[in-house]
Amino acid sequence: MVFDGGPFLPSGVLRSDTGRVLTGAQARTAAVEHPDRYVPDPVRRISAEAVPCGAVALPGVDLVAAVLRRVLDETERMCGGALAEVVLVVPPGWGPQRRQCLLEAANHAGVRRPVLVPAAVAVAGAADGVDLSVGQWVAVCDLGARAAVSVVRRTGSGIEALAEMDSDAGGDRIDHALAVHVTTNAAAHHTTRPAGVPAGRETAGETAGETVRAGVAAASGAASGAVLEPVSQAVSQAVCDVAEISDASDPSAVSEAMLVAVRAAKEAAAAGQAVVVPGPHGRPSVVLTGADVTDVAGTVLDVVACLVSQAVEAAEVPPATGAGLLLVGGTAAIPGAADRLAAGTGLPTRVLPDPQRATVLAAARATDPNRPVAAGRDSRRGPRAADPASLRRTVSTGRSDDVSMPAGSVAPRMRDLIGPLVPALASLGLFILALGTGEGPDDPPPGFPLLLEDGLLALAAVFVVVAAVSFGVASGPDLLVNPARVPPSRRARMARTAAAAGAAAGACAGVAVAGLYAIAAAGYFGGWHLRLLAWTLLPAIVVAAVATACAAMIYRGAPPPRNGWVRLLSLPHRCVILATAGTVIMIWAQNIYYLQPLYLRWKIDLMLDVGAIVLGIATACAVADRILIQILAATVLIPTFGLSASRDSLNTVICLFAAAVAWWWLRRALQIGTGHIRGPIRPPAWTRPP
Repeated sequence: MVFDGGPFLPSGVLRSDTGRVLTGAQARTAAVEHPDRYVPDPVRRISAEAVPCGAVALPGVDLVAAVLRRVLDETERMCGGALAEVVLVVPPGWGPQRRQCLLEAANHAGVRRPVLVPAAVAVAGAADGVDLSVGQWVAVCDLGARAAVSVVRRTGSGIEALAEMDSDAGGDRIDHALAVHVTTNAAAHHTTRPAGVPAGRETAGETAGETVRAGVAAASGAASGAVLEPVSQAVSQAVCDVAEISDASDPSAVSEAMLVAVRAAKEAAAAGQAVVVPGPHGRPSVVLTGADVTDVAGTVLDVVACLVSQAVEAAEVPPATGAGLLLVGGTAAIPGAADRLAAGTGLPTRVLPDPQRATVLAAARATDPNRPVAAGRDSRRGPRAADPASLRRTVSTGRSDDVSMPAGSVAPRMRDLIGPLVPALASLGLFILALGTGEGPDDPPPGFPLLLEDGLLALAAVFVVVAAVSFGVASGPDLLVNPARVPPSRRARMARTAAAAGAAAGACAGVAVAGLYAIAAAGYFGGWHLRLLAWTLLPAIVVAAVATACAAMIYRGAPPPRNGWVRLLSLPHRCVILATAGTVIMIWAQNIYYLQPLYLRWKIDLMLDVGAIVLGIATACAVADRILIQILAATVLIPTFGLSASRDSLNTVICLFAAAVAWWWLRRALQIGTGHIRGPIRPPAWTRPP
């Protein structure tokens, strides 16, 4: 593929006067006159909702989509039609949010169902000359504009990412260092020319281009003409840009043009060619050789070596099973880069063949080319051709064998919506049990005596709040947001807002239902009693208040949990089932206690102990998430609940369990606020593009 006469498409983009996003050479050329509209690194800003492009700000997703659309158009032109499959490489260190933005950008570009492959996973699993056995690990360093290091290991089921680190110690920093080198030498008039280069300082763009061609031709006689000509043309064009604005008054324009020229000269010098770079503001030209690039890049590569060592240390892998360090990316082609990193890390280091394209080629091999394609499927879709029935969910596992499932799949959605039924049914059952076991006078006076197990009402109120919050989070995006009216760049925020609104609305609804429980109980017993309000509203308000705090944390921008907000904000069903079972056992034992002869009452006492122990286990499950901590808590709570079991202790043990549920919600609020959330990501279906 050829883009503007070269093998690579620069990632920089620029917004034109007409509002169109320019890419490639058009963007670079226009950047000379409008540097404030030029965005050299849209991929790094893909998650930004507003990227300044002159007087107008555009979403980062739209800028990346313009680059993807350009590549897709050129690919389809060469292939003669739509592509059966499109593979996108996920840069190292990208989490769920930026992966989602990448999918949205692909959707804007017209890609219907892209396959996401992590860069390091692709290189370690399918790059040329890389063959890891099970248990072996390798460090992959992507030296592009930045430096990204990933440590991956092959397991029985695929490639596993162990550690990832990122730094700006890459090509951009080297370019700036080379620009300083050129500017300093030009200012000092330390200019040397290889044989065959005309003497004299060139100030016109055309003459500068001729000077570059002459210098390159004289300094690289060993290079083949096929390689020399495209390189010399690219460097010549960049040099012409510098010469044309050598008298410009805008320092930023001069700086940007100098970086473009130095970048092109660096690539040519790395290939063994000497390149003449004109100095800025009409200063003398400077010859840039491969040795100059190696010397200037050395300090930056030393930082990369430290980054690799830190990543390997963070991965906690045994040195004996290591397979060394693999270098990919355009900066990896700098002469001596592998030797410098090998000396700094102590790892056997090698640059993969064709390092600039190594990751892309490996990602293409990592997918199954023989995978059947659905009839009528293509990689493109028109702006009005979205098919809601074809929505798909891509679950990223960090491995190359990522799984895709339909976004409308019944299992996960039904599980999220049916899940709240467990605490809801438990709440309703406990409320009915409280009414059935309670007693009051037929014509009660004010303040009448009421025989009622207040703990049953309290537990029913707690469970109804739990159910309402879970249902609100699960149905909030569907009830509060119309996905078709939400711009793709705002869908992640709207999903978070909908989840927060659903949780807050569910908490309020739970308190309202708890109040209805008190009203229904008053109507059932034929009179009002303060105990009914106290044992329903108070525990419901406490739990609802903490749940509302969780909603506030979500709304303020908490990162999405890996299993989704529904799973995070749903009390485990085992807690609900065990607490309900323990309560029913204790109520049954209390009601039949006086119906049994004295010599059989020890069995009833045993049943009370069993019910209290079951409630103790439910409490232990609620106080912690980790199994080990739950076991330790159970060793304390089970004897405590068992020894305190009696015909009058039901309210006490239920209050302890309700306190544990409130603590569970408080723990969730702290986890959301600090970002310490566990579990795999699965964003809401409507936030993913078709």
